[in-house]
Amino acid sequence: MTIPESALDPFSDAALADPWAIYRELRDVGPVVRLPEYDLHAVMRFEDVRRILGDWQTFSSLSVGLNSVFNEMAGQSVDTNLLMASPPQHHRLREVFGADLAPRRLREKVEGFVVERADALVDELVERGSFDAVNDLARPYVMGIIYELNGLPESGRDRFFEWAGAMFNALGPMNARAQQGLQSVGEMFGWLHSQAGRDQVTPDSWTAHIYDAVERGAIPGATAHELLSTYIAPALDTTTHSLGWAIKLFAENPDQWHALRDDPELIPGAYREILRIQAPVHHFGRRVEEDVEIDGVRVPAGAHLMVSYASGNRDERYWERPDEFDITRDNTRQLAFGYGVHACIGQGLARAEGHAILAALARRVERFEAGDGTPFLNNLVHGLDSLDVRVTRG
Repeated sequence: MTIPESALDPFSDAALADPWAIYRELRDVGPVVRLPEYDLHAVMRFEDVRRILGDWQTFSSLSVGLNSVFNEMAGQSVDTNLLMASPPQHHRLREVFGADLAPRRLREKVEGFVVERADALVDELVERGSFDAVNDLARPYVMGIIYELNGLPESGRDRFFEWAGAMFNALGPMNARAQQGLQSVGEMFGWLHSQAGRDQVTPDSWTAHIYDAVERGAIPGATAHELLSTYIAPALDTTTHSLGWAIKLFAENPDQWHALRDDPELIPGAYREILRIQAPVHHFGRRVEEDVEIDGVRVPAGAHLMVSYASGNRDERYWERPDEFDITRDNTRQLAFGYGVHACIGQGLARAEGHAILAALARRVERFEAGDGTPFLNNLVHGLDSLDVRVTRG
């Protein structure tokens, strides 16, 4: 089979706000679809996405961004870039994070802190009765946790959501959002270099542990700020938007909320279902290293793939009732955290945050009423910029 082409634009404002119809159309065109406007080959079906993510040798993360400017810039330090590095260097970089993000360390050092923060914030908001689920709940909750764990100076706190969004815009195709994102990412690295040095961060914080790794020779000193950006930027937007979507989904599906309240053991599956049906990060790129077939389609070496986690999570070829929010379904293979070598290193923390907020709300809220919300328009991140919600206590 030859590679079909499509003029559909998944990066228009309308598609970024509501992408699901375009994703379905692209899945129906074929297993691989060339988007000539962006010189990308879109892979939108679940099994193909999972296969690609599991084969880092054939499908290299050297083109993790969807534009050549980002990839060339980031590729100058590929051996210190967690998103782009391949094993064994990738494993060495992940080990630097391993002590802080390992499940046992999260249980011992972080989960209690996360639960306390969730309970305190939810108490305050439920007492008010109405609030913005994004700007009053999700953003301050996630920012407070990430900023404190990383021990960063207060001077940058009001910029990091902007910088996090900019990083995901910069990873997208080279449109106006990506151009502006690249500029803002430069500002973020400038701040990290000038304001987040060894003597400027809290001792024994996660950032301090990166500097410890430099001092013991585990990683070169030049890697510190790149790794620090990996700790912070992806952790902010992604978890924030999963929580915003959680409130909206449960407001629209009160039967699912009642089921969760009746059985809190459903919380882990419920959070996975939120991630499945509203994946916060929609795509990453991969480079084809050798001629390969993807579901019968011959793809040449050098092709730049757009691998769509979000589309795969709603692929009707794999999921029954893919557009239906069902917290009891078997969703353990959902792709929101990726799969394989480059699976999200911070997914344990994201789950701890999500579970804590859902548990805190379940103990206090009988029903949500929410508006439509304002979409958060970003090349790769899909979320809400605001969402007015009213809660009924119970």
